[in-house]
Amino acid sequence: MKKTTWILLSFVLFANGVEILGQEWVPLFDGRSLKGWVQKWGQARYEVIDGAIVGKTVPNTPNSFLVTEKIYGDFELELEFMVHPELNSGIQIRSNSLSAYKNGRVHGYQVEIDPSERAWSGGICDEGRRGWLNTLKDNNAARYAFKMNGWNHYRVRAVGNRIRTWVNDVAAADLQDSLTARGFIGLQVHGVGGRKDELTVRWRNIRIRENPESLEEKELPAEGQPGKIFAGNAKIRKLAAGFMFTEGPAVGPDGKIYFNDIPNSRTHVFDPRTGKTAVWKESTGRANGLFWTANDKLVACEGGNRKLTITSDGRTRVVADRFEGQKFNSPNDVALDTVGGMYFTD
Repeated sequence: MKKTTWILLSFVLFANGVEILGQEWVPLFDGRSLKGWVQKWGQARYEVIDGAIVGKTVPNTPNSFLVTEKIYGDFELELEFMVHPELNSGIQIRSNSLSAYKNGRVHGYQVEIDPSERAWSGGICDEGRRGWLNTLKDNNAARYAFKMNGWNHYRVRAVGNRIRTWVNDVAAADLQDSLTARGFIGLQVHGVGGRKDELTVRWRNIRIRENPESLEEKELPAEGQPGKIFAGNAKIRKLAAGFMFTEGPAVGPDGKIYFNDIPNSRTHVFDPRTGKTAVWKESTGRANGLFWTANDKLVACEGGNRKLTITSDGRTRVVADRFEGQKFNSPNDVALDTVGGMYFTD
């Protein structure tokens, strides 16, 4: 009797031990090598630099994937990444490469990394199969959570048919889908056609814990709640003066307020922390309306130059300067939608 009891007790302890171990965080990247990973499909280059996996584009090759050798079902994944502003990328989850499907084409759920004006980083698409499954067009908080030219944190929770994502602790996608229950984790370097200059995406601090279904919801980042535009006791006060004619105020990713003095052709910036105003840009082409994209790019209506421009990393490019073959008269105000579109007046 005592022997039987001991055997049963040992089994219970062992079973509980397995469950607990399944919920512990395990690193997928040791910071030094690509041990445990294998490359599939395209020929982009992957190497370890300064404790991060660096993916480098190669011209004339399809999408490339560095994937885990191990297959995962239910899990919670965390990682950090930094991407070039012109490179689309993503994190594959529950993905596969099967000889019976398009000669081994990597396919499956992908948590998007999208530095374009659309800014759907954290949304979920189905790589190599059905396309977009959960966009961020109705989630501005998540769209503006992504940080251009900096490290971003992703959290992905896949349990049963539900997949959820967070971008820098802001709730992003929430998908119910049952097509694929198991697959590898993968790091994508998107194809760039014939482009020869090298673009990079970096990943670090990659870790996973399996079978997280029993974890309490309080361990997850809170869902965002819409806030009020104005507090009930809001007051109007003067922030700066001494300009000829101001227009186009827009709050930047740094929390500062950017605005134009049209006759003087200058863009100024007001810092709420110091209360000081400084010139941010000279010779703006008598810019008027401004709008910051979710990926930290500044769109401007340059009325004097008769064009719509976008500035990023100190470089300005023309978005549009004519309609039906005719130059604009004077672009004035601009607003953005949630799919990358720009609406402006002439």
